[in-house]
Amino acid sequence: MHPRIREIVDQSFFLRKTVEEVASLLPTEDAELHDWLTQAIAQRDAQLFTFLIVAAMLRECAFSSSHLSRGIYLIPDLHFLCMAVWKAQGEDIPERVLDALENTAIHPACRIALLITTYEWCKQHRDGVFPPELLTEARLQARKPEDLDAASKGYLISLSHALDDPRIFDLLIPIQQGTGKREAVIEAAEAVSHLLHQIITAPVVQILRQEPTHQISGFTVRRSVQHTGRNEPCPCGSGRKYKRCCFAKDAERLEHSTHIAGKTHAEIAAAPEQHLDRTRLMNAYPVELSRFDPLEIDTDLLPLYLTRLCAYKLWEEFLTALETIGWAIEFDHSYVLARYTMARDGRKDFLQRLLDLRRLVEDPPMEDPQPDYVTLLLVRDDPAAFLQTLTHLSTVAAESDHYIFSYEFAQALLYSPLPALGILVARSVVGFADKDRAVKLLDEILIAREKLNLPPGEPAADILDKRFAQDAIAGGAPETAKLREARQKLKAKADQVRRIQSDLDHLRAEVERREAKQAQKPTEKPTSHPHHPPAAPPDAEALRDLREKVATLKSALKDHHQERDTLRRDLSKTLTDLETLRETKSPATPASAHPAQDPEDRHLLPGDVDGNQPPRLIDFPKKFHHTLTRHPRHIARGALVLLGRLAAGEPDAFIGVVRLKQRPDTLRARIGIDHRLLFRLESDTLHVVDLIPRQDLERRIKTL
Repeated sequence: MHPRIREIVDQSFFLRKTVEEVASLLPTEDAELHDWLTQAIAQRDAQLFTFLIVAAMLRECAFSSSHLSRGIYLIPDLHFLCMAVWKAQGEDIPERVLDALENTAIHPACRIALLITTYEWCKQHRDGVFPPELLTEARLQARKPEDLDAASKGYLISLSHALDDPRIFDLLIPIQQGTGKREAVIEAAEAVSHLLHQIITAPVVQILRQEPTHQISGFTVRRSVQHTGRNEPCPCGSGRKYKRCCFAKDAERLEHSTHIAGKTHAEIAAAPEQHLDRTRLMNAYPVELSRFDPLEIDTDLLPLYLTRLCAYKLWEEFLTALETIGWAIEFDHSYVLARYTMARDGRKDFLQRLLDLRRLVEDPPMEDPQPDYVTLLLVRDDPAAFLQTLTHLSTVAAESDHYIFSYEFAQALLYSPLPALGILVARSVVGFADKDRAVKLLDEILIAREKLNLPPGEPAADILDKRFAQDAIAGGAPETAKLREARQKLKAKADQVRRIQSDLDHLRAEVERREAKQAQKPTEKPTSHPHHPPAAPPDAEALRDLREKVATLKSALKDHHQERDTLRRDLSKTLTDLETLRETKSPATPASAHPAQDPEDRHLLPGDVDGNQPPRLIDFPKKFHHTLTRHPRHIARGALVLLGRLAAGEPDAFIGVVRLKQRPDTLRARIGIDHRLLFRLESDTLHVVDLIPRQDLERRIKTL
């Protein structure tokens, strides 16, 4: 490689004039340029690779698609990245891009831009035929819209519209926005996608900057050259004034100042580990992480460094770092994370290396049993051993009384070559695993359904919703208001999903009935006026309307499934937070001590009232309005709201409702912490007895 290229890369900005100079130094033979690009990839030199690729596009030199698999992640700019894909030579561009997405660390925004670029390439070069993995990757990216910027959402919406795939569309655009709003969003997304297509198909010279762009806020710049007055003696010791000696040379060096005093970008890039801290490590790009020397990193930063490598799935660098620096107990978290992620992605090659490395450094060698997903992955390629291991793991899970064995077995199947079987097993585990694992397992089921191209509706979601509905709420505690609200939202959304599903099934049956009737009807020649076109038969119009309603309901159902999943995760988090709060508030007591009993409990019968109640009319006592005015407004409002729910027969309203010991026909419900509602249930009437402060309960019971 020409030495001047190395000098430009290390000391110059990425500008039009510098790229043009590199382009003038490129070899005339394609084979030699291929070797230069291969060398840059092997060295993980992002700056060099970007200069060479852009210079090749500027000079219209041919470069092979073989560089895309391991090279495109080195290009930090989204537009140059997509332009390299568009202008590469080869018939396997989509396969190369998908290989890069699977095996290299690429920012989500760049991943999505690559997907839309690959689709456009297929539309032009393959008559619109694209690999099925492209659609799967797009759906998986759309499952986390909160992690995407506006442009990335636009690319995905445009891709969804182009592929006529409503699943991506519904994950990104809520149905509640209305048809007009959705159409406006689609139009804006199409404009964003069209702009990207214009950029990547245009000559590269149009997007090369003429002058450097200096960031003037957001970070502190330290001078790379000490301050010296123009008329002061030059620090180099020449005896001349500074302005007549080193001023011009130092002015150029100042252009490359960084956050480290006395250091330029090139000097930091030559030894980045010397100036590394937690903030820079957290913000480092994947290509930067891959170039760090673990032996030069501060010992306190090594656990975080390994974790960041796991986060970006830089497995080769992760394993090389462990082999270089040796094992330490501080790396256990990174080891567990890497083992899980490798198994989930099916990377048997890296997982085997990791396990072999762990056995070498353990003294004595590690004998702990591996998780089921590791055991199953290691025998994946041997059908006989796979079946034998599957039988053994399922037997262990069936024999055990603890749900954790069934949970791990279901998880292993979801990550195995049998994900559909994993979905069936995981459904049963959702019914009895703890809340956190049940929610996590449901998320894994939904991801597996995406990969298998199954509809988004999942029966296990109903099982989980019923479990949440049966969780007891400690009455009266102020922190339960949020929990009650989350449960009500989830219940309302589940009811809404069931209603839409019922309507959809009814419409589908009606469409099938009409289509069958239309197929049996004999063909009749329509009569029409010679100057007027024949009118569509009434049955055909009705059938078309029904099909449009079916399509609308399907779209709405998918959107509500997504909202329901979000509400379920929120409820799980609220339950966990509430349990933690209660444990924190409960005072520590000796093992021999008995918890103090609430004095109110001696007046109550154990067990809640059955929540399966019919609707009733409310019968208020005389002067109950005066009773309400004697209590704070929020207590009166809460009592009326609860009475309405009790009268409607809402099951959640009866949670915490108990009978009085002395008068079993009278029921008590909590209103906040310090107030109690007394009422009776007749066959068709809810009779309100009284609303009283908590301390008056015993006295009031005596008067009943």
